[in-house]
Amino acid sequence: MFAKIQTIIDDFDIFLLDIFGLIHDGALLYDGAKEMLLEIKKQGKRAIFISNAPRTAIQTAQRLENVGITTDLYEKIFTPGELFLNKCKNGEFGGKYFGFGNKLDIDLIANIKGLQRVSDLNEADFLVSFGMFETREENDEISAKLQLAKGKNLKMICVNPDIIVKQKAKNAQFTKEGELKGVIVKDKNGHLDFLCAGHIAKLYEEIGGSVSYFGKPFADIYNEIFNYLGNINKEKIIAIGDSFETDIKGANGVNIKSALVLTGIHGSLLNGDILDKNEFERLSKKHDAKPDFVLKDLT
Repeated sequence: MFAKIQTIIDDFDIFLLDIFGLIHDGALLYDGAKEMLLEIKKQGKRAIFISNAPRTAIQTAQRLENVGITTDLYEKIFTPGELFLNKCKNGEFGGKYFGFGNKLDIDLIANIKGLQRVSDLNEADFLVSFGMFETREENDEISAKLQLAKGKNLKMICVNPDIIVKQKAKNAQFTKEGELKGVIVKDKNGHLDFLCAGHIAKLYEEIGGSVSYFGKPFADIYNEIFNYLGNINKEKIIAIGDSFETDIKGANGVNIKSALVLTGIHGSLLNGDILDKNEFERLSKKHDAKPDFVLKDLT
């Protein structure tokens, strides 16, 4: 049986909420998302966003506002982009870096003392994966760049562990642009799979490259949240998201409850209103992650 979001809101006090795949698909809100936030607020409970976006909290808040989620509906946003930016400001990373990603993402750490972006990988001291490039030509060259970096034993920092995100194929222009840029890998069940920074990191690991990650499912971002929350009862915290690999595995790793919502990356687990139990168990074992609850959606 599927759990209902109302029951979960009634039973918990603090909600660590994913954004992409739970609240919106990059363009449109999912049914029930805003209503969930309104109900959490109505009950005087705490909604905190934990996203894998390689951006600041302010940038992420603006994107939420663009789809109708205003700042009065949640308490705070935590992102690996913000976490990495703060560590750079504190001098934990320095030297010359080669960045994978578009200009908006790479500009996250522009103008920070002690850091210098280089366009020639041969000059780099380390790599930063923010995401895919803006052109097909650049994206087609990623594998060759990774081979060169491995030959120089460069370490990579990945600022978004997500490998793919899904988006409904409703915007034909955006779809065409994505295809031209080489960031769409398939179109299945009315959704498009867009490659993310974690895809580049995975390719690098597959050829023996060393990668450090910021974001879910790794503990640093959760520890930031726990430090912010202070002395709280973890039994009353629940993480809600659409991914075994990030949301559920991350929650399992820090011993908090979790709920998997089948609106995003694992939507194929649903056959109408029926859960594909065999595929569910396969994914759970593959990612060594098990949710406490499964929700069909947020309605």
